[in-house]
Amino acid sequence: MIATFYARVSTDLDQQQQSIANQVEYFKEYLRSHNFEHASGCGQISRKDGSNEALEGYYVDEGLTASKSDTKNRRAFNQMIKDAKAGKFTAIFVKSISRFSRSVETTIKVIKDLKELGVGVYFDDIKMNSIDGQNEMLITMFASVAQEESRVKSENIHFGIMRGIKNEKWTSSAPFGYDKIDGYLQINEDEAAVVRMIYEMYINEGLGIKLIAKRLTELKIPTKRSYSKKNGFSLRKWHHSTIKNIVNNPIHTGRMMQNRTRKTDINRGIIKYNPVDEYIVHKLERLRIIDDNSYKILQIEKDERMKKLGTYDHLTRTREDVDGMSYQKVRVQVKNRTERHSAAHLFSNIFYCGHCDVAMRRRKSYHLRVKNKNIKLETLPFFYVCATFDIYGKAQCNYRNMSQEHEIINWVKERIKEKQNIDTSFYIDELININYDTSNNSEEVERLEAEYKELETEKTGLIKMKAKELISEGEFKSEYKKIMDEIELKTKELNKEQQIFKEIDRLKEEYYDYMEALKSFDFDNITNRSLKKIIKKIKIVTDNSDGRKNKLFYIEWKFLNMNQTSIAYESVKKFFNEYQG
Repeated sequence: MIATFYARVSTDLDQQQQSIANQVEYFKEYLRSHNFEHASGCGQISRKDGSNEALEGYYVDEGLTASKSDTKNRRAFNQMIKDAKAGKFTAIFVKSISRFSRSVETTIKVIKDLKELGVGVYFDDIKMNSIDGQNEMLITMFASVAQEESRVKSENIHFGIMRGIKNEKWTSSAPFGYDKIDGYLQINEDEAAVVRMIYEMYINEGLGIKLIAKRLTELKIPTKRSYSKKNGFSLRKWHHSTIKNIVNNPIHTGRMMQNRTRKTDINRGIIKYNPVDEYIVHKLERLRIIDDNSYKILQIEKDERMKKLGTYDHLTRTREDVDGMSYQKVRVQVKNRTERHSAAHLFSNIFYCGHCDVAMRRRKSYHLRVKNKNIKLETLPFFYVCATFDIYGKAQCNYRNMSQEHEIINWVKERIKEKQNIDTSFYIDELININYDTSNNSEEVERLEAEYKELETEKTGLIKMKAKELISEGEFKSEYKKIMDEIELKTKELNKEQQIFKEIDRLKEEYYDYMEALKSFDFDNITNRSLKKIIKKIKIVTDNSDGRKNKLFYIEWKFLNMNQTSIAYESVKKFFNEYQG
């Protein structure tokens, strides 16, 4: 009989490494003493860092739990099953059922599939071989015990985690910018400086996350994983996903947000996404690296880039709980992306062809000057052309719209100066008045909050009645569902009303940021970022109505696109509509 064995440890700590060595040595000796032929030409160790290495006749998963859905991430385990199907051995030895799997479903399915191939699994802890049909029920029973032990252990761990969270402990690995000491986060000043640098690059230099990652790599700035106890120090490449996590994480403002998910079945890897009111949030000034205003500005800028360069696509994924309850996770991605965010030159993602609405392409031209048989290559000023025309010609866009960069700069400067001299004190209040009805908003919020509290009181009373057995299980479930449906409805209505205030606050904040950028515009040091703070788009169109192909420029401002007359007209229009209604 040709035999192999499988070993697994759930962490990559030194003592667990010793456990692997002990398991390997034990089974090597076991196979020798029982005259089994050791498998050859197969075997693999899969490490937590993602690397794989060939072994001679046995399989090891390092630093992985036996849950994870349940074998999806155990690469060595999966390779072992694949080799079993290829007929490389007829027996698999495992120290215990829990090493093999902590899920009854997985255990039964895998040993059944292997049995059909003539491959048996021998569990050393219970001294049973799956190839023997009489052992099937007992193996199922022991697998159930292992699964329940795993569940109870998970519950105990979760209880400890929740206590730690409530005491301001951080329960996962430290995010970039912090060290974790005795369970508590502390600012790592070197990493904190990098976080501030990332915010500076994103907000003030207008760089995207991929370009930021590239620059940090070029500057040889260490990542969080550049140092490890096992491998010492080694520079690693920054990845754009790391930058994305940093700019999205509110922890850098001192806002520690935990308990957003809960694993409801440790053995099947089922995750429940907790409602927002179950999040545990601590506001800790000792952890602040970024001020609130910078964080808000970055989130606004990020949203604007998403909206400008693509459309939002909400992908809903449903995960089913063990009790049949389903939970939804909504992921937002950008679709229909025709261009990427760029700050490569002054008018990147700002200057567009008004005919095909595609970004203008920056070009450099040269001139050969010949004098006294000497040839000299002269560089001429930069100019812009329609990218569509430049690639496809008149088949896609009829106008080249060629424009000299210095002429565009001068024209934009003049428009900005004109904008600075316009009285805008009327603008924001009238804009809010046109777009939002706040006449009864406060009273509506108070009413909904009162009804919500009343429903919560009813729910508490119902639970007490059930505890005292004053109502039946059926009555309790029926009434409880009605109350929860009402609470859900009131919550949606309340969120809708409160959202109006949030939108108004955000509109005001964007307006004041815009006005500050407009009034303090530095005409001597114009950058792509300083233009994007006040301008959404600059468009050029060619007007040949008089046969002369006149080039016309238009600016779409981030605010103040309506003049005072237009604002007054819309305000009066709204008044008459409400009066007639």
